[in-house]
Amino acid sequence: MAKATQQRVTKLPKLYTPVQAAEILQRTVQSLSNDRATTRRIPFVKVLGKVYYLEDDIVKLINEGYRPASAAAQARAA
Repeated sequence: MAKATQQRVTKLPKLYTPVQAAEILQRTVQSLSNDRATTRRIPFVKVLGKVYYLEDDIVKLINEGYRPASAAAQARAA
């Protein structure tokens, strides 16, 4: 019988609450909630029924040129 190998966890991902993620992304908590319910443009995870955003996903959004909805609307109007 093969022995199960244990893997060591060396680094856990940083999780942000909706309030923290909204501040970083310059959005409201309600707009993040709307995104989760509709477009799911912003990735999220649930842990024990609570919503969190991964730091890597937030950084990726910002690096890909993510702009808050109001900034995107202003850019289109210009």
